[in-house]
Amino acid sequence: MLRDAPGLFVHGDASEPPPTLAGVAGSEATHVGRVREDPSLEHGLALWIALDSVRKGAALNAVEIAEILINDAD
Repeated sequence: MLRDAPGLFVHGDASEPPPTLAGVAGSEATHVGRVREDPSLEHGLALWIALDSVRKGAALNAVEIAEILINDAD
């Protein structure tokens, strides 16, 4: 399900290290790695997340959320 989410790039190869801030610099995607079950919560997930906060800051995030809301309203 995460692989189909817009704006997410899922790193799924367990033999590679998880995404790092330096490794995702310049990318607008949110990079997700080390997806694991979190037994402390029902249906919980633990994720390793890295993103370029300069490129993917609050303003871009707000625009993307607004676009999703507009498209869902149609």
